[in-house]
Amino acid sequence: MPELSKASLIGTWSLYKMTLDDIPWRIKSYGQLIYTSDGSMSVGINGSDPEYSWDDNCIFYAGKFVVDGDTIIHKVVVSSSKEKIGEDLIRNAKLENGLLTLTAETAFGFGKVVWRK
Repeated sequence: MPELSKASLIGTWSLYKMTLDDIPWRIKSYGQLIYTSDGSMSVGINGSDPEYSWDDNCIFYAGKFVVDGDTIIHKVVVSSSKEKIGEDLIRNAKLENGLLTLTAETAFGFGKVVWRK
């Protein structure tokens, strides 16, 4: 398994799969995660589930990131959720077979997001 490092994350990642408590999140989710060499990051995810409003089908935030062992900390500067601004979002991370898997316990359940370069 490749070592997780700032250098290994740099680039643009596309959403491969997203679940909450092992249940797929929304219908036809699309997303992009970007890490840059200066330590900036941004993420945007859209679902297209007609049962939910646009706000409930959209996740966006951006800021800085830090890698600490097998953990990535997203330091949120702007967000579609005002409650997240100024927060440090701690993500357990695994980089394997070209996929970046981020997991975290959230207010909505256990979240798992898989990204592909």
